[in-house]
Amino acid sequence: MTAITSISRSALPIGRSQGTQGVSTANRSYPVLGLSGWQISAFRKIAALSVLPVNWDSYGSVPIQEDVLDVASDLVSGVTFDLATSPRVIPVAGGGVQLEWSKGLRELIIRVCPDLTLELAARDGQTVTDGSVGSLPPAVLQQLLSWLESA
Repeated sequence: MTAITSISRSALPIGRSQGTQGVSTANRSYPVLGLSGWQISAFRKIAALSVLPVNWDSYGSVPIQEDVLDVASDLVSGVTFDLATSPRVIPVAGGGVQLEWSKGLRELIIRVCPDLTLELAARDGQTVTDGSVGSLPPAVLQQLLSWLESA
């Protein structure tokens, strides 16, 4: 089974710097068979970011590129266990996407940068661990989410 999410840009303001007129439609599809509710919810949020126009944040940010959205989607689909909540999916100035999970005092933040590097932050009350990586294997992400869920 595949879910197809279509969102039309006609409902969103188009950046004036582009001088673009008209309507553009972005389509992203995800296989949903065997996925949990939180993953499907996260895919919907990621798909919604695909239609952000130029200057979506009023500070000149560019639209989020498909490869950034693909990396964020791959992170979500790589988790094989059910979580209580879907991550917050937040557009980041400059064309990135941030996924945020939290439970109690614990928080896990993964930012997909426009150059496709990943920035990680894990917080447990006052303790913060952060860093930048080129990739995040699904097994490592599952360990991080297991740590989060054990709060």
